[in-house]
Amino acid sequence: MSYRRAINGIFKFEGHLESEIKKILHYPQYTKLQVKVLLELENGKKWVSLKDLSLSLKVSQTSITRVVNRMQKQRLIHFKVPSNDRRKILIKTAPAGIELLKMFYEVVESFLKKIDKGLNKSEKKYFYLVFEKINLTDFL
Repeated sequence: MSYRRAINGIFKFEGHLESEIKKILHYPQYTKLQVKVLLELENGKKWVSLKDLSLSLKVSQTSITRVVNRMQKQRLIHFKVPSNDRRKILIKTAPAGIELLKMFYEVVESFLKKIDKGLNKSEKKYFYLVFEKINLTDFL
């Protein structure tokens, strides 16, 4: 495969995903980091500290603090300060955050259905192997 063809394919692939994702991100102005935070919070099943979140997402505590403050204003998350450690802040997904994730899951489901339609069983196997190997999940 030529570089030109590979690059065009990558841009087309990314462009399709990006256009679908942007529909959600711009309604009403969410960021990729906010979605990553919601994914880390596991649909509100547990409380997570800002420190742990910053380590797992590999971003600074300052960045996490900013995004969490914004998310709280948008009512995507709940937060609390434990009485036994007032320096610690814990966050958990709120119902609005769970709804935003559901919209993302629908986009992913639609994308996977297109792959399912367009590729045979053998091609799908290789597609998913390549997808994981080159870590295209970083696009989100």
